[in-house]
Amino acid sequence: MNAHFEISKRFLLVEDDLDDQLIFSTILGEMAPNCTCDIVNDGLEAIDYLSSSKPDIIITDINMPKLNGLDFIRAVREDLRLPITIVIWSTTPPHYSLTDGLALSGSFAKPTVVKDLYQVIGEMISIAAKG
Repeated sequence: MNAHFEISKRFLLVEDDLDDQLIFSTILGEMAPNCTCDIVNDGLEAIDYLSSSKPDIIITDINMPKLNGLDFIRAVREDLRLPITIVIWSTTPPHYSLTDGLALSGSFAKPTVVKDLYQVIGEMISIAAKG
């Protein structure tokens, strides 16, 4: 049985893969039905989104077109100066030296097993609950 969270947080998923978007939002909806999940396809869309909205937590992929996840995080931290909880979820999370100074709250590899997806997304929900 998967965990059920009674929190109400606003997630922003920055992800260019449509399957990953659907999987993430579906599992989040099952585990934390009071949370919302807005989705954008890359870092540039995310910056536009942040000009008018402020999520509680940002989950971002790294490898995306137009503006990759690391450059997007740098823009949030340096240019936009938003104190938002940010978590990386990527096929291959970056080496620590690439993320040093970005004030990340977590870094997760995208699981390929459904049970592991629930565990990782549960950990992200827990991070959002603390933020």
